[in-house]
Amino acid sequence: MEAQEALIQIWHVSNKLCGKRLAPFVEEMCENLEIHGYLKISAAAKAEILSVSAATIDRTLKKERQRCQRSVSHTKRGPLVKNKVPIRTFTEWNDVAPGFFEIDTVSHSSVDTSRGFLAP
Repeated sequence: MEAQEALIQIWHVSNKLCGKRLAPFVEEMCENLEIHGYLKISAAAKAEILSVSAATIDRTLKKERQRCQRSVSHTKRGPLVKNKVPIRTFTEWNDVAPGFFEIDTVSHSSVDTSRGFLAP
């Protein structure tokens, strides 16, 4: 239970990364949270967290994910480009030449779009 609660805290600090992206950073985040006094766990719980796999992270966080409100997306793929633009995951970037870039539009607003998008 102690390890699960610590993992939930690490997940929130990571801005709710998926298990696959969070797993490589668990050790570093755990150490940083301990150093700065945000996380106090036993050695046994820490060992448990550091040995956890990405799939186990996702299973452990399943209820917490359901409890958290998802953000509202304001961007939608247009029907004309839906099937013409390839979508790459974070593992498919080994064929990129220097000078190549891709961009995406992201709304950094809250659920209320009537105000300015950079308003607090």
